[in-house]
Amino acid sequence: MKLRISILSFLALTIFAVNSFGEEACLSSGTISVEEAKKILKPILGSAKVVGTAEAPIEGFYEVDIYSRRNGKVFPIYLDCNKEFVISGEIIDLKNGKSITRERMRELISKAEEYKKKEKELAKKELEKKIKNLEKIIGKEKVEKLKEIAPKRFLQEMKIINVKNAPEPNIIIGNPKAKLTVMIIEDPECPACAVMHNEVLKVVEKRPDIKFEIYLFPLPFHRHAKGIVQNIICASSQKEKAEILHKSFEIVNSKKYKELSKLEKECKKAEKTLKEVDEFANKVELTGTPTIVFPPNLSYTGVLRAEDIIKIVDVLEK
Repeated sequence: MKLRISILSFLALTIFAVNSFGEEACLSSGTISVEEAKKILKPILGSAKVVGTAEAPIEGFYEVDIYSRRNGKVFPIYLDCNKEFVISGEIIDLKNGKSITRERMRELISKAEEYKKKEKELAKKELEKKIKNLEKIIGKEKVEKLKEIAPKRFLQEMKIINVKNAPEPNIIIGNPKAKLTVMIIEDPECPACAVMHNEVLKVVEKRPDIKFEIYLFPLPFHRHAKGIVQNIICASSQKEKAEILHKSFEIVNSKKYKELSKLEKECKKAEKTLKEVDEFANKVELTGTPTIVFPPNLSYTGVLRAEDIIKIVDVLEK
């Protein structure tokens, strides 16, 4: 039976627009299938997984249970019944003085342990398969060196992808004539991308023989990202494009997000390029930003330190 709550307080909320707003509000929800929830939430899940669904404690929402690989926990998020918005945070029952979300997380502890075990077994099998495939591409000697110098998570989470016929990059950071090329797919409003950007700048300062080809992929739940990307694409020079991106990440790092609106600029000429990058992201099965692609076609989603990037490039290019 659905719990009725007279007063709700949502703490530490993150609201993501999943589709464009337009339908009338619905009052009842019931449940949603796991498969449908996976399909709807795919753009924002990254490495997390939908592992269950349930009736939400408030009308008009579905509960979707998410397993986080990074912290090994299962927690509920709430999808509105029009399937347009996700709310991540606590539902507080003020009348009874309790957090419904935390109580639900306690109920999900056993499920988390079950998925931890499954994920551990699956990760081991996946890593063994990846290593064998990688050895065929770059040789066993280089794979052994990567095991020594790369962060452990790199080999666990890296993917072998196909970047053939990639579109022209939106920006080149570093010497355009540099011998070694690394690709990055990122969003100008993404906090992790802003951290990664600083590491990229450290790399090009230390290693003028490495350049970065940047592909800009505005995530749908970042309100300023698309306008900033349009501005960058339509800028007149590589220098101006890079300056806009630098400024965007400076603002993100300072958490003064409202200032990002100053960098937005609608530009219809950018639509073709946006479509090309979107198709490219789908082709490489992009799961999040930043995604870094090392030659020959090894991708990793997440932040890497400058020294790790340099070490990985050196192993792969020797």
